[in-house]
Amino acid sequence: MGGQYESEDEKVLKGPKVVQLLKTIVVLKKENQKQGDQLVELSLELKSVKDDLDTLRRGLSSRISRLEKGKDIA
Repeated sequence: MGGQYESEDEKVLKGPKVVQLLKTIVVLKKENQKQGDQLVELSLELKSVKDDLDTLRRGLSSRISRLEKGKDIA
């Protein structure tokens, strides 16, 4: 038994299952990066929509205040 046989661990590490797992990891990393980029883009878009909503809300509040005072500007 002079080292001519591979250990079970060495056989497992060289097997197709490990190669497939490594390929899967690479694919998952790429997908994760893509989703991270999407998250950043959507977060910026959401902030923009929130800003627009705040602007509209302030404008509406101002208009309601004027209406309550009888100064309707149509």
